Amino acid sequence: MLGLIADRPEAEELLRRYIFKIVPMTNIDGVIYGNSRCDISGSDCNRKWTKNSNSSLYPTVTAIRKLVT
Repeated sequence: MLGLIADRPEAEELLRRYIFKIVPMTNIDGVIYGNSRCDISGSDCNRKWTKNSNSSLYPTVTAIRKLVT
């Protein structure tokens, strides 16, 4: 597997051509209770990525959308 911080031409080319944004795990409250996709309220955050998702109910999704656009 190619690491992005490796001193290799492939890694240098990727870093030159692309912007990588690394987002840590954002569903901490759900994972604590054994939910890998759902938050603590039982909502599947992976289904809330539409442009018209409620930013007050899903502020993390809204923040990540803003970061990557």
